[in-house]
Amino acid sequence: FYTDAAYWALESGITTGATASTFNPGGQLTRTELVTFMYRYAKYKGYDITTGDLSAYRDADRVLPFAVDAWSWAVKHGIVSGVTSNTLAPMNLTNRAQAATIFQRFDKTFA
Repeated sequence: FYTDAAYWALESGITTGATASTFNPGGQLTRTELVTFMYRYAKYKGYDITTGDLSAYRDADRVLPFAVDAWSWAVKHGIVSGVTSNTLAPMNLTNRAQAATIFQRFDKTFA
């Protein structure tokens, strides 16, 4: 059921897959993965992808190098605000409430 969506996301540059040759549709999603998907989707749609500053977050050094632009974009545009006032928790798993909040903020920002 997810095949068409997975191929679209791959062809559109939204995802590169779980590995070079696989997807993990039943797997858990980290906050970094979700933020990266949203950033790449914004880029795909031609939305503003200017980045901001992560220095206010004490765990900014835990953001993986491939995701720094995505995180700094998401913070700048209010898509994420951290799990506390000074932590991003980039490697934590995303729960449904966090995902829904990120989607809603994205929609409000770019609709």
